[in-house]
Amino acid sequence: MRTNIVLNDELVKKAFQHSSVRTKRELVHEALEELISARQRRDLGDLRGKISSPRATITRSSARERDHGLVDTSIQTLDFEP
Repeated sequence: MRTNIVLNDELVKKAFQHSSVRTKRELVHEALEELISARQRRDLGDLRGKISSPRATITRSSARERDHGLVDTSIQTLDFEP
């Protein structure tokens, strides 16, 4: 989609310092991708605590600890309530 936009020169200058892209077009494209990614993460974060499901955790240990019986290698089920 072709469009004309007016960009703040200082913001563009700062953005180029934090990016490896070479053109303003690439910079705007990268900024849009970053915005979408950040908003998706935020939206997923908003769901935290609203969905309840049992989770299984596996205790990790070194082979030596496991082989010498120093660690319980069983799977534990933890229920989280919102």
